[in-house]
Amino acid sequence: MPLAIVRVDNADLHRSLHEMISRTEAQIRGDVFIKPNLCARAPRCGENTPADFMAILLDVLHDYRCSVAIGHTSLLGGPTQAYSFDTVLAVSGFSRFVQRRGVDLVNLDSEEQVRIPVGALAFEIPRVVLESPFYLNVAKLKTHMQTTVSLALKNQMGVIALRNRVEMHRLGLEEHIARLATVLRPHLSIIERIVAMEGNGPHHGGVRRANLLLASQD
Repeated sequence: MPLAIVRVDNADLHRSLHEMISRTEAQIRGDVFIKPNLCARAPRCGENTPADFMAILLDVLHDYRCSVAIGHTSLLGGPTQAYSFDTVLAVSGFSRFVQRRGVDLVNLDSEEQVRIPVGALAFEIPRVVLESPFYLNVAKLKTHMQTTVSLALKNQMGVIALRNRVEMHRLGLEEHIARLATVLRPHLSIIERIVAMEGNGPHHGGVRRANLLLASQD
């Protein structure tokens, strides 16, 4: 599968995204489910998928005449704290898409789950993701204090049930990120690294402007 690496024209991100998708040879059409990288604490530059980036990506998908669902779960804030789906949307700036035509915001916590045993863990994955005609995984390039980096594979943790994420940390995070990738396969993954994070990520790191997009069907 082709790996597309595109230097971003900040004056025309729309064109850059079209070029990237064309290089991947992905056949985008119909209903698209997007998993962005979102957070629930006051976001730092380089930490999560910017709402402005997503707005332009939605414009590009509109060019392909796609209907889009953007989905995420609630998030852990610590051993005794969780942030709701609505909080995640508000903090990340994604509430702006609630009224956008052709876009649905999906609380994956409320969706029907399919249990898929893999090793010692049974992943609970929303049926809406598994059965999506086109699953688009939109990750962020950043460092991570537990996994060194956070890229397309780790971004999929925001799809599965909250209790699964707790179990993954207990049973071996990196191993189970890899195992999740054997049962949850995006049709296209994008790593947005226009502004990346380095140092003590994923929340306290520094900013590194790279002006690059990476994407592949694999």
